[in-house]
Amino acid sequence: MIEINLLPDESRRGQKTAFNLPRGFLKKIAALCISVVILPNILIPALVLANNQRLKQISKALDSIAPQRKQIDRIREESAKHKALEKLFSGMYSSRISIAPKLNAVSAGLPQGVWLDEFIFSEENWEIKGKCFSASSSEMTQVGQFLNALKSNKDSARAFSSLELGSVQRKKLGPTEIAEWNINSKKPKVDPKAKKKPAEKTKKSK
Repeated sequence: MIEINLLPDESRRGQKTAFNLPRGFLKKIAALCISVVILPNILIPALVLANNQRLKQISKALDSIAPQRKQIDRIREESAKHKALEKLFSGMYSSRISIAPKLNAVSAGLPQGVWLDEFIFSEENWEIKGKCFSASSSEMTQVGQFLNALKSNKDSARAFSSLELGSVQRKKLGPTEIAEWNINSKKPKVDPKAKKKPAEKTKKSK
């Protein structure tokens, strides 16, 4: 029996239509599903395993050169110690050379009854500390003599500049007066523009 429906499309009810998807779209969905399943379950564990293997190889290589690394570190430490000692001795030697004329100037102008306690020096300032003993209250006179001797000495004038008497504290030990004093001085300034005169050449006599 042949059924003919002459009604328009809008009036037709209950008629089912087939839903067909294009092949390209189905392929894309299939590829997406496969990647979602394969990527977290196969590729990522494989990458993690490969990285672990590389880490093990690197660890073995580091363990094999560990003795050499310790030896290199030991050599570096010894070299650093040697450099520090060399720098220390070099500084001590240069300080000894620069302090020697100052000590000579101080000892040359030291009067009787004046004692030195400390000789403090830095890059910019110098300080001389000492005591003076006197039974006739003339300790300040002795300190003044010492200061004048330093100022008038040519060696001390080169070694020191602007010598000034600092603080003075008086004490009494029985009949003896004790004065604790200090003399301050600034390091002489060297003109960086000053140039050394070239040594004159002497002609040899024929």
